[in-house]
Amino acid sequence: MPSSRFLRSILGSGAVLALAVTGVTGTTGQGTTTADASYSADCAYTIGFWKTHPEYWSSTRLQLGAVSYTAGEAGRILDTPVKGNGAVALAHQLIGAKLNVALGADSSTATDAIGQADTLLGGLVIPPIGSGSLKPAITASPTFALTDFNEGVVGPGHCSGLPVQDPPGDGGGGVVTVS
Repeated sequence: MPSSRFLRSILGSGAVLALAVTGVTGTTGQGTTTADASYSADCAYTIGFWKTHPEYWSSTRLQLGAVSYTAGEAGRILDTPVKGNGAVALAHQLIGAKLNVALGADSSTATDAIGQADTLLGGLVIPPIGSGSLKPAITASPTFALTDFNEGVVGPGHCSGLPVQDPPGDGGGGVVTVS
């Protein structure tokens, strides 16, 4: 059950809300997506996977720092080139990490980096939604740590296949907002 693994791994770092729902329809940077099933994976996917597979996003909203984004806005952030903006680079990896954790990846090796990333981003609104910017030197440490998590260098390892569909009614999937 991904939502219970998610709660066990994140509660200590300040999860504020976790709701399990199915039949979610949302818009991502890749178009409209409908997720009528919940999925789980005990591994991590790269941000490239998340950019091209919005149908596996378990969230219709995603919190980065103190700002909440729709799935569509988060998809647009993932599609935004970094162009020397450390906030964009950090947001890319934070989106991936939060989606991985929501899908069931053990976050114990990423909890500190997720917290650091949220703190650094604070109330910045990430491009292209806003114009928030940070110097790459400021964001390098958590960005590299989250990249290692998302690429399976640390943590549960890299996923080699697609997420597994959970049995109906197991409480997985849905909306997960993490701060």
